[in-house]
Amino acid sequence: MIQSLFRASRAADLRALLDQEQLVTSEEVQRQLEEIKNLQKQLFEVYDGFEHLEERFRCMRATAERTVSRIWICTTVTLVTMGGTIWLTFTKTKGIVIKKKLI
Repeated sequence: MIQSLFRASRAADLRALLDQEQLVTSEEVQRQLEEIKNLQKQLFEVYDGFEHLEERFRCMRATAERTVSRIWICTTVTLVTMGGTIWLTFTKTKGIVIKKKLI
């Protein structure tokens, strides 16, 4: 199962920090801060994508487990039915052969 590597701690929520505006004097520093904010937003988009994938894999695993259990049940029922049919056929054929004295 995919484990997300980019989980933010609840104590230090970076999403709240994205919305804060602080006074910055240098244009270069302001530009770098905007780039960092954009990178953080992209990181959160990737994180949300990981959460979606984890949920899909959880659902696929549950579906696969249900499918395997259904296959086992159907296989068991089929084998019991076939075994019963073969046993009844053998028993009835044996009875007919003995009754008609073919052996």
